[in-house]
Amino acid sequence: MNIGELRLSAVTEGYPNTTTNISLAGSFPTNFLIALHPGFKVQGRVVSESLQPVSGAKISRIMGPVTFEVKSGDDGKFLSPDILPGNIRLLARADGYQQIITNLVMQNGDLELDLVLTKGLLMSGRVVDQEGKPVAKVAVYASSGPFDTDQLDLDTMTDAEGRFRWNSAPSKPVPLQFHATGYNGGGDNLSGQLNVWKPTSEEQTFTISKVGEIKLSGIVTDAETGEAIPSFRVHLEEEHVGTFGLPPLGAGENGQFLITTQISGKGFGSPFVRISADGYAALASESFSPTLTQKTFDFKLTKDAGIRGKVFDSTGLAVSAATLRLVSQFEFAQLNSSFAFTQSSAPGQAISDNEGSFLFRERRAAIGMVVLHEKGFKYVPLSDQKNLEITLDSLASAEVKVVLSGKPVAGQLVNIIYQTEFGAFSAYLQGTTDADGVVLFQKVLPLESLVCISVSSLKGKGNLMSHTKLVVLKPGELNRIQLGGSGRLVRGRLQASENEKIDWTTVMGSLRLQMGPPIQAPPRGRDLTMAEQYRDPSFGFAVEANGEFIIRDVTHAEKSRLSISGTGEARFYYSQQVTLPDGNSDVDLGVIDVTGKILRANFR
Repeated sequence: MNIGELRLSAVTEGYPNTTTNISLAGSFPTNFLIALHPGFKVQGRVVSESLQPVSGAKISRIMGPVTFEVKSGDDGKFLSPDILPGNIRLLARADGYQQIITNLVMQNGDLELDLVLTKGLLMSGRVVDQEGKPVAKVAVYASSGPFDTDQLDLDTMTDAEGRFRWNSAPSKPVPLQFHATGYNGGGDNLSGQLNVWKPTSEEQTFTISKVGEIKLSGIVTDAETGEAIPSFRVHLEEEHVGTFGLPPLGAGENGQFLITTQISGKGFGSPFVRISADGYAALASESFSPTLTQKTFDFKLTKDAGIRGKVFDSTGLAVSAATLRLVSQFEFAQLNSSFAFTQSSAPGQAISDNEGSFLFRERRAAIGMVVLHEKGFKYVPLSDQKNLEITLDSLASAEVKVVLSGKPVAGQLVNIIYQTEFGAFSAYLQGTTDADGVVLFQKVLPLESLVCISVSSLKGKGNLMSHTKLVVLKPGELNRIQLGGSGRLVRGRLQASENEKIDWTTVMGSLRLQMGPPIQAPPRGRDLTMAEQYRDPSFGFAVEANGEFIIRDVTHAEKSRLSISGTGEARFYYSQQVTLPDGNSDVDLGVIDVTGKILRANFR
């Protein structure tokens, strides 16, 4: 049986919906326990600025282990389902109003509050092509963009004159994405085209460009004999972008190919052609301009038997149905919280047979190989190996407890992170602590990994790691880890001049301890190891509306650096060296002035 999990949900009156993951590794469990904890409700009204009820408003929980959405009634009132204790984010939106996000802490009972919505602005736009002609049936979306993380509820289509309208726009710039077949950012290519709407009552015009055509042709021969390669595959790829899941552009035979295709020219790098054939090493061309209308190539392929080998478990038995992935600096593999690859398939993938054997006909530019099975895991760095014997390490499990200021913390997001150099392979597992401050990861990689808390600003913008800890997870064991539980409290207050109005609830920061000499940048061709990258613990924190911040359970170090960053409309970065005195007494950093550090987001 392949590695996987069965997710079960328990639903009963008076308790929040509770989910648990049951591992499918080994024998299927016949008895298991689902613990239900009493929950709380959020109730209240959605009203306008004049305190009139807003009916039909959608109130939803976002970024939680269990999400929900309810609507307000004619009287503006709403009532949530039962919610587990902890931090929650509520999103409220209604037609004709600007949406709001409210952060709440559910600890000691039900909460009652009013959600006040501000009248939305009218967004009026027109989409045209490069000749100024209107483009109909263009899908228009609000993008989170690089400056904000709001989930704006814009999803509309341009009319026959290329026009669109939205009456719930916020009073700030909104990055937009346009998708249309035959145009850059359309449904027939991978990259969206980004434009920004600026708050104004006037109609704004946005230009999208048509996808261009190019004729690709060439000759493909054996580098040693000069003979034509009978059959081969033609791939169109892009610099700095992985190609997992993408089929070949076309095929060639008798040493020749001729393909006409579309190139958007709006991606991350210039396109290039790669030729692959069984029994030969893949070969890539130099990159070329996406504005060309034709390009001819001459490929000479070198024989290569690829990579082959066998997979064994820890007892020496052959392992069948193991999934193997080749990874490189631009073609990645990632495990998610369900302990599955985020891509279901990839060109650089193989499955071991009944004898544990596997074969990659193409080596590509692989720097490593990931092997995953219910019996274990292995990451294999690659150099010039042709035949491999891979013995899997048994999987581990982990129990993480979060304790801050001497008390367990419920509803806290906990991450277990692992990555190889250049991020070619990574695992990002996330869980939420229960009422006892504990989260159980039934399957984790038996590797040195980073365990940390995930922290956002009070407005839910951005994400920082906190109380980071490097641990070596032992295979075949339950690894118990505690975050926090010792150290001292560090506090301070941010301020800025009256002219630089900052919504401090969009600001967050990090206190990073320096546990040794500064880490030197690695030489070219090498990346920082996990131990180097995360040697120094960091403590992320959110900032209150009055600029105050508190960091709990900070351990001691000779040196430390405090970094503050703003998100949303007022972006800034501030950093200073901080010396924490010896001992365990609380530390007050006093007032920190960030006047002059603000860099307004430039949407022009």
